[in-house]
Amino acid sequence: MKTSLVALAACICLLSVLVFSMWRQNVQLQTQMAELADQLSRKATEVKNAEQTWQNQLQKAAELLADAKSENANLQLQLLQLRGEEKSHVNVGTQALLSRIEDNNLSDVVAHKYQYFFPGLTLAAGEKEQLKRLLLDRERVLNAATSGYFSDSLDVGTKVAHQQALVADLDSQIASILDDNEYAEFELFKDSGFEQYQVKQIARVLGPDSALTDDQQRQFLLAKLHQKQSFNSWLEKHNGPELTSTALTEALDIYKNSYLQEIRGAINDKQYRLIQDYEKVQFDQMGRSLRISTGLDP
Repeated sequence: MKTSLVALAACICLLSVLVFSMWRQNVQLQTQMAELADQLSRKATEVKNAEQTWQNQLQKAAELLADAKSENANLQLQLLQLRGEEKSHVNVGTQALLSRIEDNNLSDVVAHKYQYFFPGLTLAAGEKEQLKRLLLDRERVLNAATSGYFSDSLDVGTKVAHQQALVADLDSQIASILDDNEYAEFELFKDSGFEQYQVKQIARVLGPDSALTDDQQRQFLLAKLHQKQSFNSWLEKHNGPELTSTALTEALDIYKNSYLQEIRGAINDKQYRLIQDYEKVQFDQMGRSLRISTGLDP
């Protein structure tokens, strides 16, 4: 009996120790949980404060951007007003001088653009002067601005349509002066600015030792313009959903090879190799540009 009591007392003592140990662990766990909760609360507050600061900075930046846009618009309006005031003070003599300068510049453009076209014409002196005046007016219309800082899409569209109508009317008057063959050649030269620029570039590539004669330059330009016309007709016909990158590349190769073959007999081997290398680069660039503009490449 005595032994049983001792064992019971020992069990009670051990149980008490276990209960005390569990209570202490529970207190420690609660303390840790409270500290963790406190840390989470502080972190949440920090995140919220950072988010509020970022929103405030974003709002301030938006306000600054709006102010800058408003100031820029005011400056542009003031500049437009100043330009208007300047124009109102230009006297008649100055306007006449500016008109003569414009006419001289456009006359230079016409003389250069049509330098290979005029010699082949069989017009009377009066008709030739009339043709030059029409070509001068044509360049003046083409060089007129159709858009500006304050132009909207509708305004630009109206101006472009009016410009195209004026050009079409001038072309009709030019057609009444020229015979069919002359007008067909005019159609080649009227938009030949870029190709004539390329002729100059090729002259620089060839250098003085392999320079093209005037007759070679004319043959070169006409060959390129004929093939350009054929390519543009092909592109106008096929530019749609059915157009593929492969077909476009093949058409460009035909354009390049046909015109190079057309001038092959008029130039020597060295000139041909140099022009061939130059045109490879030019047609590669043209191909990339066309693939982007037609949506074949993003």
